[in-house]
Amino acid sequence: MGNLHRVITAALMVRQLVAHDRQKDQIQHRGCASRT
Repeated sequence: MGNLHRVITAALMVRQLVAHDRQKDQIQHRGCASRT
């Protein structure tokens, strides 16, 4: 069970990082759109 818990924790961390990157991309796209 310890291994399973570690895998779930890693998956959650990756999901948070991906969500953070997506938020950054959205902000950058907004900035590009407002420039043009």
